[in-house]
Amino acid sequence: MLVDRRHPLAEDFKLRIVLTGQLPQQLAAIEAALAAGAVAAVGGVAHSLKSASYSIGAKRLGDLCAAIEAAARGGDAAAVGDGCGGLAGAWALLQPEIEGHLAS
Repeated sequence: MLVDRRHPLAEDFKLRIVLTGQLPQQLAAIEAALAAGAVAAVGGVAHSLKSASYSIGAKRLGDLCAAIEAAARGGDAAAVGDGCGGLAGAWALLQPEIEGHLAS
């Protein structure tokens, strides 16, 4: 399970707002910052996305964002790029679970 539904904040409203609204925008912001070579900006967005992910119990995505944030803080552009490469896949796995949860 990608989202821990026992998490106290993993409720439908929170899922809708945080992930179906914010997450796609944050992923686009990360992609744009990465394309511009703005490693620090990637780290800032990853920090926000990490917090949003953890707030609804999406630990795997939050952990990935934490790794990106740490790499950005350390100025490791290669590690930032590698981490960002996994974001789309993590979202692709998470999105159907969220949608299924919201539909039930």
